[in-house]
Amino acid sequence: MFIKDLVFILFLVLGVIVGIGLGVGLKYLPEPWTPNDKRKIFYLRFPGDLLLNMLKLLILPLILSSLVTAMATLDKKASGKLGLGAMIYYMTTTLSAVILGIILVLAIHPGDPRDLSTIPRSGASKNTKPLDALLDLIRNCFPDNVITMCFQRETTDIDLVKDVPRNVSNGTHIVEVTDIIETPKLVVSSGMNVLGLVVFSIALGCVLNHLGDKGKPLYDLFNSLNDATMVLIKLVICSATLPVTMECLTNKNNIDERIVRFVIPVGATINMDGTALYEAVASIFIAQVNNISLSIADVIIISLTSTAAAVGAAGVPQAGLVTMVIVLTAVNLPTEDVTLILAIDWLLDRFRTAVNVWGDAIGAGVLDHIFRKTFAAPPDAHDTSSDSTSTCPSNEVPMKEEGPPGYANGVIYDNQAFESAQELTRTRL
Repeated sequence: MFIKDLVFILFLVLGVIVGIGLGVGLKYLPEPWTPNDKRKIFYLRFPGDLLLNMLKLLILPLILSSLVTAMATLDKKASGKLGLGAMIYYMTTTLSAVILGIILVLAIHPGDPRDLSTIPRSGASKNTKPLDALLDLIRNCFPDNVITMCFQRETTDIDLVKDVPRNVSNGTHIVEVTDIIETPKLVVSSGMNVLGLVVFSIALGCVLNHLGDKGKPLYDLFNSLNDATMVLIKLVICSATLPVTMECLTNKNNIDERIVRFVIPVGATINMDGTALYEAVASIFIAQVNNISLSIADVIIISLTSTAAAVGAAGVPQAGLVTMVIVLTAVNLPTEDVTLILAIDWLLDRFRTAVNVWGDAIGAGVLDHIFRKTFAAPPDAHDTSSDSTSTCPSNEVPMKEEGPPGYANGVIYDNQAFESAQELTRTRL
């Protein structure tokens, strides 16, 4: 296994070196490539497109099956404690990341007003309101169609409509005034509704846990789907963040699989430590570049808004752009200056993702340690080392098959086997 991991790392580093070499070397060919050679670049990115397509294909069944089986396997009381503990951890670490970022950006002071005219801009700011973005998050948690939530999500779009011109007197003259009316409307955009998928999966898993024996067939279906998805991931791709994190925590760190199946998919959606830190630092950087002094109240608002905006950022289209506009609007900073950061956002996104994944992994370890007694494995019903003449303390004859705690405390009892045992006892007597 060590040699296999070492070979994979070597190939990964080799791929990075080859990619950088091609990117630099193609500029110095006899007929050098330029950014205008769109068709050549389109063909060159074909292998990468295949890799991303396979990754996106496996995300949906992995999140769905992991959360459903996790919630169906957890004890009802334990699931509530685990959920509460996870939310406390998520909010605490996210707020801590924001505070750390604010302290560093105020101490280092990277923004210089003299650089405002020299910093290249990229893209354009989006006309959005903090309340609209918040309502979009809540609305996407409750989709109206299970099928369409897999590839569509709703967002609020604002149309600027000119009102009928009217004459207004300013005391000396009569001028014609045309008001601009903001008309919000819901639009359907392409992309997976991650928040809706998470909420639906958790609800379905809780229902299966409550149903007990009646829900076991569906539980077995999702459990098998989860196992099959993990096998496909191992065969297809080894660099996907979510499955690799789950596998490493379960197999290499020996963290309870039930905790991993719940904490990691949920954390990948709402626990964005790196994103929250990025939002706070970028907002204060924009204020520094524009030579805008921020009061203590403004800094507190930025910290709270960044924490709230980071929650569910994965369910927002163009998350870095939209959540940044939310934070800037909260403290009346110029939203158009978000284009100062978008030019290097692709690079910053790599660091944000690393911090996000690290925070999820640490959270799984912390919760596993806190709830180690709650999720302790029950003793095996069949103890082969026990004396053969000892009697079973109960009349149930357990099978080897196991299911969620709702299924008779984790063990399914075969009534037919029990009746046969009773008949055999009567015969011998």
